[in-house]
Amino acid sequence: MRYFIKNILIFLLWVIASFSTRAESTYLPQGYIESIYKKTETLLRFHADKSDIEKINAVNMWVNNFITYTDDTDVIKKIFSLSKDWLPPFYKERYQRNPDNFILSPLETMALGVGDCEDLALLKYFLLYKLGINEERLRLGFGRITRFQNGIQVKQSHMVLLVRDQENHENYFVLDNVDKAVKTVHERNDMVISHSIDLILLLTYESTTTSISSNIQNNNPKLFAKLFEISRRDFP
Repeated sequence: MRYFIKNILIFLLWVIASFSTRAESTYLPQGYIESIYKKTETLLRFHADKSDIEKINAVNMWVNNFITYTDDTDVIKKIFSLSKDWLPPFYKERYQRNPDNFILSPLETMALGVGDCEDLALLKYFLLYKLGINEERLRLGFGRITRFQNGIQVKQSHMVLLVRDQENHENYFVLDNVDKAVKTVHERNDMVISHSIDLILLLTYESTTTSISSNIQNNNPKLFAKLFEISRRDFP
């Protein structure tokens, strides 16, 4: 009996320590992490055993339906309108470095319920990773998209998620918030992808980030990798 009670106490201490570590390591208040578990539970559980293309379509639809697309200005306004729990040094550091291009982690995007194209693409990457899609097949694609505003054709910088086809390695699916249907790169005549970001390569070989970063306008690939790593750690 004494041995049983001892094991129970050890287990309880381990649980408390685990939650304490996660609460201290995260850049979100613990209540937000718990709400994210509830938001994604059905998506992740229901599609765990589905085919890859079903997972790709489900994640693309879920993010496009549940996360409101907006620009960085509105994202920052929402963050600073919330409690002081949302303003740790890491937020201020990111904002001071690049106030015009504020990038959210996947967990932050889900907690806020808003994000721009970069935030949505990184969130889709993260959810597909959670569903077991091999990370070697995932890339953040950066380029320019052609859109019409007031009848005038304009080209804008844009980011999407690219998923390599398992059967045809030269083919990539595009997960986007503008054209919400999953299509191949060749079917997206409205977008030219100039660069892709391999987060796993950046996390494994940080020495390569300097040369890669110099080729991407206003985007820091190393920061994308860091935000993904934070979410992967805090949402195991």
